[in-house]
Amino acid sequence: MAVCHAEELRSAADHPRTLAEALIHAARGEREDAICYHRSNGPCQTQPFSTLLERARRILAGLRASGAKPRDIVLLQLSDARDVIESFWGCVLGGFRPLIMSVPPSYRQANGVLDKLQAVHEFLERPLVIAPRAAAAHVSAALYCESPGRVADVESLSDHAAAAEHHAAEPDDTALLNLTSGSTGRPKCIVLSHDNLLSRARGTNWLCDHRADDRVLNWLPFDHIGSISDWHIRCVLIGCRMVYAQTADVLAHPLGWLELIDRYRITHSWAPNFAYALVRDAAREREDRPWNLSCIRSLLTAGEAVTSDVVHGFLDVLAPCRLGRGVMRPAFGMAELGSGVTYATGTDGDSIKTHTVAPATLGQRVRHVGRADPAAKTFADLGPVIPGMSMRIADEHDRPLPEDTVGRLQVKGSAVFAGYLNDPETNAEVFTADGWFNTGDVGFVRDGRLVLTGREKETIIINGANFHNHELEAVVQRVPGVDVSYSAACAVRRPVDNTETVAIFFHPAEDDETAWPRLQQAIRTALVRSVGVNPPHIVPVRREDIPKTSIGKIQRAPLARRFENGDFDTILNRLQAAAAARRSTNDAPTDQRQQTIVRVWQEVLGLERIGSHDSFFDLGGQSLHLAQVRSKLLDEYQIDVSLITLLAHPTVSALAGHLGSQGDSGPTFEEHLDRSRARKASAGRRRARRLSARTRAAPRRNGA
Repeated sequence: MAVCHAEELRSAADHPRTLAEALIHAARGEREDAICYHRSNGPCQTQPFSTLLERARRILAGLRASGAKPRDIVLLQLSDARDVIESFWGCVLGGFRPLIMSVPPSYRQANGVLDKLQAVHEFLERPLVIAPRAAAAHVSAALYCESPGRVADVESLSDHAAAAEHHAAEPDDTALLNLTSGSTGRPKCIVLSHDNLLSRARGTNWLCDHRADDRVLNWLPFDHIGSISDWHIRCVLIGCRMVYAQTADVLAHPLGWLELIDRYRITHSWAPNFAYALVRDAAREREDRPWNLSCIRSLLTAGEAVTSDVVHGFLDVLAPCRLGRGVMRPAFGMAELGSGVTYATGTDGDSIKTHTVAPATLGQRVRHVGRADPAAKTFADLGPVIPGMSMRIADEHDRPLPEDTVGRLQVKGSAVFAGYLNDPETNAEVFTADGWFNTGDVGFVRDGRLVLTGREKETIIINGANFHNHELEAVVQRVPGVDVSYSAACAVRRPVDNTETVAIFFHPAEDDETAWPRLQQAIRTALVRSVGVNPPHIVPVRREDIPKTSIGKIQRAPLARRFENGDFDTILNRLQAAAAARRSTNDAPTDQRQQTIVRVWQEVLGLERIGSHDSFFDLGGQSLHLAQVRSKLLDEYQIDVSLITLLAHPTVSALAGHLGSQGDSGPTFEEHLDRSRARKASAGRRRARRLSARTRAAPRRNGA
């Protein structure tokens, strides 16, 4: 049967029972460079565990002075890794319950991240917030914190004298709150205990053979459970070295990840599938690949479906850099489990282990087929479960199924959370009568190893984040001209796609094909601004093309299959041809500002022609691309443009017009361009002088 029990978690008398004990134990070590906070514009800031403990005790004293008491929730609005980690530990030492949330691109202009922050803050009854001093007033205004002291700046907290004593927690006490992934509305709040986090960390370290001499690199944000749990707490437990880089830096320069691995001789790092595709594509554009990646022992891939073509392409392009083919480590985890609980290890030198099967529904046995089979779908092997945990595949009545049979993935063990905060109804739904947690994922077990084939609940994973289908559909239905209740958001995947992508189907309220491009653009803009998603496929369809049950529930699976089979290619090709024709007559850039913006967009999006009225998002731009545009404008021209500004001015002409009006408080756009040209010319002259000097010196060296 598909019921897998890992060995019991070995325990010793000297194992820490709480997170505070783990940090205090680590602080007794002698490692001076335990943590490195990498700065792209400055030297690495190193921090021993002893200093981290002292800084955390300062913040603990500051929080107590602000009125915080054990079990109080403290919401962290911090983007700097050092601020996040020190504040997290300050909360842990005080017995407070920290919740790390994404920092919005703006606290003053409407955006999806701010909506989520406001909803969660209200649900939690307006807890104390920690923010940087420069943002504290804006945070207070955005969250309606009229009471003084409800937004504490991290700098002032750190100025207090270190607290002499910390709160004496118990293993079952809450150590961390985390949110379920989601786009809009209020996500569920996950309660994780000290024992949950430490048990998972110990089980993972044992299964994956992590050691004190590891050097790990994390660049993903700390509101993600993997960053704070797997790539920090787990590492504190074994006392290894940790390097933290800024997310925006790697997204803007994907090859910077490889540079950091080489520079710090990293042994372990991680990313979702999409990031491996970004690095693969960027590395293909580089003729010189100077990185020595022989130091890598494992690269975790988790957070979204693992695709073998991305993995193989990534390994192939970096093979000359001495990256081993057996380093990839697919894994499965959830915030409700404190991060990863299965890991694929021991691939005998192959990149990853995969299973190619014909699709099967719940309760059906999978049929293993060859890759040439028309029905074939390939899924990654996600490995066995960690010590202290069990997993099973069950039917709709929670009865275990045999191996190689598709069913619900359920887990049980020391890492499983106790439930969602103040949500007894949902807690009753997600736990079975015999105490197993329903993950919401569907798959099968083969030889004790997990293979996931989909999700029971209809969600879409985009760049490692979960989005509920109905949330995307709600945004689409608010667009004027869309027939209400006849829109569908589906996860689709065609052979040319690196991973699952999003297809939005909608029925236009009026049968006027000339208006469809305008509707497509309106839908795209609404989704980008509301939830940060830019779907690659927006498909106008007839009402009857959107299948519904007898009670009106949309059936998304048949719609996705029709899309993957090419049933909608005719209308999509016609609309794409019309869009190309419009772009061919679009106005060319007219001045320096527009020409500069077009040049940056062309580099980021890989397009040859962009008109002055083209929308960045209609051209395929995603939030990742926005970060790259922002970085290029800043690096090459010293023009600092916020992400919210880029969102608000999506065409070349609109952005150029906005930037052209920014000269009152500083240099004009044209002055920035002149300075950039002068810097490049000066750098060129310096390179020429160095080359000339080396050429003159060469005969003397040879003669010697």
